[in-house]
Amino acid sequence: MSEIREFTEAERRRAGQERVRKWRSDMKKKGYRPLTIWVEFHVKGELDALAYRLGQDTGDTLRDAVRTLATKVDAGTSGLLRLDPTSQRIIESHVEERVLQRMGNAGVVAPQVLSTPAVAPAPPAPGRRQRQRPGTTPTPDGVKYVLGRLCPKAHDYEGTGQSLLYAKTRACFVCNRERKQKGKAQ
Repeated sequence: MSEIREFTEAERRRAGQERVRKWRSDMKKKGYRPLTIWVEFHVKGELDALAYRLGQDTGDTLRDAVRTLATKVDAGTSGLLRLDPTSQRIIESHVEERVLQRMGNAGVVAPQVLSTPAVAPAPPAPGRRQRQRPGTTPTPDGVKYVLGRLCPKAHDYEGTGQSLLYAKTRACFVCNRERKQKGKAQ
């Protein structure tokens, strides 16, 4: 006869840890990501009660609640899509080109207008960035510089109502230049 052996506490703990690791791995493969949130105890109770009433996992209930809220919010804004300024300008230029092309085909616009480029030439390829001359303000290229929220010092880039920012750090270009000049002066 074989003996029945009891598992030690360490073996039980390792087996539990392995089950949790496998479960987390399976969830990640399914496209789920862990989320830790802090809410008041009564909110947690309401979420658990709602999950119980719906017969769902708490995570699925939270996902459905977020989707429902997003749908209601989008309905209030008519589902408007907000684009960054660079993308918006690109789309506007394409629309303008199409309108001019159709007007040209209809004979409403002179052919000279169609031959004039509506958009400035594309910036140089990412690997061939031109060196910025000291004292000049660069143009937003979407690679190194972008337009974004107005900085605390309200440095407005050419009347756009936005500041010129470094793409990586989102720091204001003009603020950075002023900080460098102030450091040189001291």
